[in-house]
Amino acid sequence: MVFDKKMAADLGMQNMANITVPDGVTVIAEAAFHKCEDLQSIVMPDSVTIINPSAFYGCYKLTDVRMSDNMKIIGEKAFAWCTNLQKIRMPDSVIELEYDAFYGCQNLMEINISNRIDVIKKGVFFGCKYLREITIPDGVTGIDKWAFKDCENLQRINIPDSVGQIHISAFTGCNKLVIYYTPSQIKYFGLFRKRVYVEKYFSAVKEKIIGKTTIQIKPVYSPYDISVKEEIREASTGILTAKQCIEAYIAKIARFGNLIDNDDILKEINEIKAVLEQMAEMKEIENWRKHLDSLFGYYFPALEKILNTYCEIADIKGAVETKEKISEVIPVIRRTFDEIRTNMYAGKMLDIETDIDALKAMLAQDSWLVLKVEK
Repeated sequence: MVFDKKMAADLGMQNMANITVPDGVTVIAEAAFHKCEDLQSIVMPDSVTIINPSAFYGCYKLTDVRMSDNMKIIGEKAFAWCTNLQKIRMPDSVIELEYDAFYGCQNLMEINISNRIDVIKKGVFFGCKYLREITIPDGVTGIDKWAFKDCENLQRINIPDSVGQIHISAFTGCNKLVIYYTPSQIKYFGLFRKRVYVEKYFSAVKEKIIGKTTIQIKPVYSPYDISVKEEIREASTGILTAKQCIEAYIAKIARFGNLIDNDDILKEINEIKAVLEQMAEMKEIENWRKHLDSLFGYYFPALEKILNTYCEIADIKGAVETKEKISEVIPVIRRTFDEIRTNMYAGKMLDIETDIDALKAMLAQDSWLVLKVEK
């Protein structure tokens, strides 16, 4: 059963401020309440699964919306320009949130997004200028053009691992926004669905110009261990820098010293700790994107898993062969860490050598180098 303007008229609901949609209705028709200037609240029964386009467009007095717990689709511009709407509870049954759904809802301050939505489409929250914080649920894979355009008070947004693409104009006009994400996840930050590659942002706080908007991008490095993470979490921001994450791993690896009785493995662990300590003290550590990606994405969790396995099978008879294989691979991992550190220093040395060559060229050009050699 479809609730449309005719049904509203038949039920005498045309000019009512508070409306309860009758049980059995499954669809709110297109423009069913379009610019109903008196409508203040709407209650939908659980039979409703679809809100069609522009159903509540321009209901500027609407403040209270109670959706069906079985809602599936919220159509394009369904609540556009409901300028006094402040809060929406979206049920997790929603699988489609169409473009411009909450366009121009200037006073919208609180809304959750269904965890079954795949893409946050074009203009969904365009102009929701009092929206301050929002969490993108795990499972969302993309954020389309103008999705949060001109949300000028939006200050924080958490991007889950599932998001791989963000349109370059998704956050235009969000001048106060800080985006939180894990470094390995965002592969494409540009033309939506066209897979334009961009770098990952590894600095503790790095500004990225997106269109005409400056947005802070803050990576959250995960040490893969919440207990360790909590120990060194910054109280003010909750953000871990690359240095802090390496220090967390140093603390984590140190714990194995009390759990492993193999002197050769302990020696390798101590050497790995020494290498990591040198890395942590490098001033440029936040900028070594390629090396950090491999460390945080693979080598740290791999080393942790291997050491945990060794501890778990320590007292098991018949595990000798596995323990020997672990003893053989630990030195290989140590050499890998050593090589990563060397490559980091090599990059630094290459930079200074380039500067020296440039300086020599300038000195030679001005005859100073020639005079020094003659003397």
